[in-house]
Amino acid sequence: MGGTALATGTRRGARASARRIRSAGRPRKAACGGLNPWAYRSYDANPPAQHPDRAAFLRALRAGDTAACLRMAANVLEPITEAAHPVVGDYRARLRAAGAACAMMSGSGPTVFGIFTDAGDAARAAEMMRQETDADVHLTHTMGQM
Repeated sequence: MGGTALATGTRRGARASARRIRSAGRPRKAACGGLNPWAYRSYDANPPAQHPDRAAFLRALRAGDTAACLRMAANVLEPITEAAHPVVGDYRARLRAAGAACAMMSGSGPTVFGIFTDAGDAARAAEMMRQETDADVHLTHTMGQM
C-alpha cells in the first residue's frame, strides 16, 4: 500500500481513514529514545491550551486536499519532546529547509519524518541528513491512493 493514513483516537482505540496521501519521504530517528511514557506523563501534567482542528483536517482529507492536510498536520507532543530534546526540532527544521511540505515528529518521538511532494527533493534531503547528522535515515515512497 504505502502512504500516510489518518488515524484518530487515543491510546485506547483508533480508527483509520481509507484515503491516503501520496508522498515521498521517510522517518529520521533522533538519538533520544524511550520517550513514550515520559512524553505522555508530561502531556497529561501540562496539556496544551489549543489542539489541532481535527474537523477541518477531516474535511480537507475527504475533499482530497493534500496541501491543506499537510499544512494542518500537527502533533501536540512535539513541543514537549522538543523542549527536552532539541535535536527533534533541529531535524524538523532541516527537513523543512530541504523542501519538505510537512516535517513532524511521529508519535511521542524520537522519529522525525518529512513529506516531500518531489522525489528528487526527498532524495537530496535524505543525503543531506546522512551527511550532516547522526540520524538513522531511510528514504521511502508511497505507492498511491487506495
